[in-house]
Amino acid sequence: YIDDAHGISLFGDKGQGFARSQMDELGSRTIVAASLGKGFGASGGMLMLGTVHQENLFRRFAVAHAFSASINNASIGAALASARLHRTDELARLRAVLQKRIA
Repeated sequence: YIDDAHGISLFGDKGQGFARSQMDELGSRTIVAASLGKGFGASGGMLMLGTVHQENLFRRFAVAHAFSASINNASIGAALASARLHRTDELARLRAVLQKRIA
């Protein structure tokens, strides 16, 4: 289990976070948890799982996932927009602008 809440959007060529940027693939026993509310610019959290089996276990047995309130529409929209941005070259440009402003 790796908590990379502060690394998402800041590290990796597509903002995949520090931990994920140091690995070729996620192993069958690796779970990376991260916050969407920090560098990602949305709200909520996420998990990066290495296998479909891990996903199935999470969906079946994760009590908080099963009984939590649904995320609101605005948060879903923000997360999807941020995810689309992370798949483009625009993320690198925006990170460079931010680095220049805070240096």
